[in-house]
Amino acid sequence: FETFQASLDLTRFAVPGFAGVLIYTAVGIAATVVMQSSHATLILAIAALAAGQITYENSLAIAIGSNVGTTITALIGALSSNTAGKRLAGAHLIFNLAAGLLAIGLLGYVAAAVDIISAALDIAADDFTLKFAVFHTLFNVGGVALMLPFIPRLVALLERLIPEKQLDIAQPQYLNDAVLDFPDAALKALFDEATHLCRNAADFIAQGIGVSYQELRSSRDLAALLQRSPVNLTTDLDELYQRQIKALHGAILEFSTKAESNMLPEQVEVLSAIKAVTRSFVQAGKDIKHLQRNLTRYGTSPNSDIGRQYAALRASIAEVLQVVGQVDLDRQSYLQSLDDLAARIAAEDIIENGTLDALIREGRITSAMGTSLINDNGYTQNIANKLIHAGQTIFGSGIYDLVVEARETTLEGAEDQEQSGSAARATAAD
Repeated sequence: FETFQASLDLTRFAVPGFAGVLIYTAVGIAATVVMQSSHATLILAIAALAAGQITYENSLAIAIGSNVGTTITALIGALSSNTAGKRLAGAHLIFNLAAGLLAIGLLGYVAAAVDIISAALDIAADDFTLKFAVFHTLFNVGGVALMLPFIPRLVALLERLIPEKQLDIAQPQYLNDAVLDFPDAALKALFDEATHLCRNAADFIAQGIGVSYQELRSSRDLAALLQRSPVNLTTDLDELYQRQIKALHGAILEFSTKAESNMLPEQVEVLSAIKAVTRSFVQAGKDIKHLQRNLTRYGTSPNSDIGRQYAALRASIAEVLQVVGQVDLDRQSYLQSLDDLAARIAAEDIIENGTLDALIREGRITSAMGTSLINDNGYTQNIANKLIHAGQTIFGSGIYDLVVEARETTLEGAEDQEQSGSAARATAAD
């Protein structure tokens, strides 16, 4: 307190009457905002009161100010919180403001109540530090009693002032109950919606390693792309999962359940393959959520050995996404590329090939790093295997015919567009 006293003389704020109460309330707010601790402000006020630097009435005003000032800490904490956290900070602000305003308006009556309670507790009339503690207790108890009856109204007010954030959730684009009675049309709709979901899931996984799926598919130099695109931990994968994947997956499962009853066995087989592909992509997406934090943490670690291992995990996922997305290849070439990739990923398993043991044995990484690497190597292997299995399912099942049909439709559309463009250019030339 001596250090504080040297920089701030509380006596120079002394003003008689109600104006003095407001000034010391502001001092309490300011001190709490600066120190980010209402407890520290209260301790300073008690010390100042004991040293005779402020009057008893001044200390009560500082106590009120400290309770109002502490709401700033809650508001700062709520800036990066979800909607519920922001509402809680708002409730804290309203609670303390209401209690503070009431205490200032009724300060004389509250001080009289403190005298009565202090006398009942055998606290001396001039023992202002203990009376200050009684006041602070009475202030908080009174605030709770004041606000309890209004909690339902407070909740309604905060829900109106701070509405739930509406997520831009991806909606089904191709599913329509009108085609449920036509199995071929239902299968085509499911295939198109599954393609929609898989693209979203692939982009979700790509963002989990710090790039976009479009960049991955168009990149010829994967190492350079990853080098200039560090993993970004600020990407909220939980929210992204809700927006891009969850609703679509649920809609596909619901639609396929309805459509299956009208299908022949061979159609059901294709439908099951479609569901297996979407399930593999969704599960791979869930695994990337577990992996993201350590990719950021260790990918930028000053320990170059652990950094290289996480860079390799990231590169493996990127390569799998790139290869699985090459659906423009013929069936044989595509399946061969997946087989080659699966063999390469298996060979890169650092647990099976002894790399992890060597790193720990030679003291190049800590045991904590080794534990994280074991888990994250497992997630990476799972992601790779699920995506490769999805690709193999597509090109090794009846879905392949739908892929070819979609590819031919796309090519025909591109040709028509080119012919239209050529005709337009010829007309313009004429």
